[in-house]
Amino acid sequence: MTLRGPAHPDTYRVQVGRYGDRYYHDPLPADGTWDATDDQWPSVSIVKNAWPKQLGPWMAQEAARFAVEHRDTWTKLPEDAAIDMIAKASDRTRNKAADRGTGVHTILEGIAEGREPHPELMPDVAPYLPVLRQLVADLQPEWVYSEVVCISRSLGYGGTADAAIRINAGPLVGTYGVDWKSRKAGRHDAHRDECAQLAAYSRCDYIIAEVDGQAVRMAPPALDGGLIVSITPDDYRLYPVDLDAAWATWVDLREFHDTTKATIRGKHVVIPRRPVD
Repeated sequence: MTLRGPAHPDTYRVQVGRYGDRYYHDPLPADGTWDATDDQWPSVSIVKNAWPKQLGPWMAQEAARFAVEHRDTWTKLPEDAAIDMIAKASDRTRNKAADRGTGVHTILEGIAEGREPHPELMPDVAPYLPVLRQLVADLQPEWVYSEVVCISRSLGYGGTADAAIRINAGPLVGTYGVDWKSRKAGRHDAHRDECAQLAAYSRCDYIIAEVDGQAVRMAPPALDGGLIVSITPDDYRLYPVDLDAAWATWVDLREFHDTTKATIRGKHVVIPRRPVD
C-alpha cells in the first residue's frame, strides 16, 4: 500500500518574512519518539535556492520573449502595470512548469496503478503520455510513498518529497527515493542542487503520512539509492544519485543558507556635524 502525504499539506506550511518564504512546522502532538514543538524550519526549496545560479540571463530572456509575443496585452496598460507584467514573465513560466510537473507525477502514478489517464484535464501533460507509459512498462514501478512531508529537526528543514518507488525490472531493481523532473524536449539533465535536494528528502528525521485518516510521523523507508528521473516528450532518463555525496553537499548548502540570512552590518553611523565654510 502506498503511503500518501497528509490530506491537507498546507497545515504543515507557513509563510515567513517580508517575501513570504515557505517554512515548515509540525503541529502534531507528542508521540513516543518526538515531542510537540512550535519550531519552524525553512523549506527544502528555500534552502536549495541559496545555491549560486546565473538566472539573470534566463529571466531577462523570458521577459523579452513575453514583451515581443504579447505586445497587445501590455501596451494598453498603465506604465507601472505593464512593467510589472513583463518583469514577472519568468515567475509565470516557473509556475507553469511546476503545475506541469505535478500533472506528470499524478498521471505517471495512475498509469502504474492501472488507472486510465485523462490528459484532457491536464493538456500540458498530454505530450508526455507515451513516454510515461513506456517508463512504467520498462521499470514496472510500485510506489512506496507519494508527496509525504519530510521533517529534519536535527538539521532544521522541511519539505514535500515527490516519491519513493520500488523498481521491479531493468538494471536498477531496488527501492529509490525519486525526484521527477519534467523537462522540455531535448533538455535532459540532473543538476547538483537537485541531487542535494533529493538527499535532504531521503535522509530526513521522519516523514508525515496519512494512515487511516490520521496524519502520523513515521521513520523514512530504507532506500537502495536515489534517482533523478528526467522526462521529456521524447524520452526519459534515469540519473542515479550518490546519496552520501549528495547529503554532504546538502549539509554544506544548509549551512550556507544560514550565512545568507545572518546580519553582517549594523545601522548607519550618525556623525556629528561641524560648521564648515
